[in-house]
Amino acid sequence: MNVSRLDLNLLVVFDALMHERNVTRAARRLFLSQPAVSHALGRLRTALGDPLLVRSGREMRPTPRAEALVPVVRPLLEGLGEALHGTGFSPARLERTFHLALPDIVEWVVAPRLLPAMQREAPGARVALREIDLDDFQDEMARGELDAAIVTDVPLRPGFHKRPLVREDRVVGVVRPGHPAARLGFTPEALRRQPRLAVTLSGGRVASPIERSARALRQLGEARASTAHITAAAATLLNTDLLLVIGEIAGTTLASLFGLKVVPLPVRLPAVETVLAWHERTHRDPAQRWFRDALAAALTDAGSPPPAAKGRTRSPPAAPPARRR
Repeated sequence: MNVSRLDLNLLVVFDALMHERNVTRAARRLFLSQPAVSHALGRLRTALGDPLLVRSGREMRPTPRAEALVPVVRPLLEGLGEALHGTGFSPARLERTFHLALPDIVEWVVAPRLLPAMQREAPGARVALREIDLDDFQDEMARGELDAAIVTDVPLRPGFHKRPLVREDRVVGVVRPGHPAARLGFTPEALRRQPRLAVTLSGGRVASPIERSARALRQLGEARASTAHITAAAATLLNTDLLLVIGEIAGTTLASLFGLKVVPLPVRLPAVETVLAWHERTHRDPAQRWFRDALAAALTDAGSPPPAAKGRTRSPPAAPPARRR
C-alpha cells in the first residue's frame, strides 16, 4: 500500500480499537459515533488487506497483523502528539477542572491536603470532588466524565491503571470526648459489648471493609446505626455513646476536625490498600499525570493531622451535651 495515501485518523481509530477491543467502547473513547468507527475499521481493513480484528463473543480479537502494528502505531501517535502540543507542560498555566470520585470519609482526608497544594502550584486549576458510585465509576471514566477515582478492594477492568496510595491495617475507635472509654480504653470484652456506628460506602449501598471483615466483626459490638456521610457520623458521635471503628488515618482526621477522641482498640484487620485509579484515556496526558502526582503527594503525610489542625494550641470546641441517661 501507498503510505502517503493513508488517512492518519484511521491510525487513531486503530489504536482505540486495540485498547478497547470493542467498537462501541472505542467510539466512546474517541467521542465518535459507533457507525463512524465501524466505517473507519472497514477502510483500515481494505487499506491493509487484513481483517485486523475478528469477533469473539462480545469482544474482538486482534489478528497477528494487528498485533504487529501496535508497537509501531502507538509510539508514532504519542510522538506526533508531543511534537504538536509541545513538552513544556507547566501546572501554573493550567486552566481546567479535574473530576475526582472518592468515598465520603476519604474526601475528608484528601481535600484539606490536596486543595492547598493545588492553589500553590496551579492557581488556575479547579477540582470537582464527588462521592464515588462503585457500580458506575469505571464506565464514567471510560466515557470521560471522571478523571480519576480513589477506591479500596475493587477489581479494575482491562484498560484501567492504578497507583497504590495508602496501605492500612490498623483501626481505631472514635468516640465523644466524655465517653467512658475516652479515658479508660476498651478491653476485648467491653469492645464486644459496645454499640457501634457503621460507615457505609457508595451512598449506603456497600459495606465498608471493616463491616465486611468476619474476623473484625467477631470482636466488635453490634452496629446500631449506619451512615454514608461522615459529617452525620461526627454529629452522631458527639451526641451519643456510640463507637465508630475506622481506619487510623481517617479516624485521626475525623477527630482533629470535629473535636472527637481517638481510642486504641485491641482489634486488627487484614490490610486494606487504597488506590488511585484512572483510565487509559488519560494515562499519558501531562496535566492528568500532574494531578495524579499531586494526589499522591497530598496523601504521603496522611498519617498526620490536616493543615487546619496543625499547630492548634487551644482545645477543640466543646461538644454538645451528651444525651441524658
